[in-house]
Amino acid sequence: MIISGLELKGKITLKNTGNDLLKIHGVSSSCGCTTYRLEKRKLEPGEEVKLNFVVDTRGELGRFEKVITIHTNDPDSPI
Repeated sequence: MIISGLELKGKITLKNTGNDLLKIHGVSSSCGCTTYRLEKRKLEPGEEVKLNFVVDTRGELGRFEKVITIHTNDPDSPI
């Protein structure tokens, strides 16, 4: 992650480790201070995609926690 001024920037790599097409139905965050960009929503088996995110840290003091939730068609792990 990179902290730049009042923003915390990072990326998460998602990989389809299954045998079927993985569909990402949506992405949500625990607050409006977190924005994200997903390059694609359908992953073939073995394929990867980057989820880039930015957290606006204005008003945050000390330690804080933000959650990004990914909703998929995976029956064993839909969230």
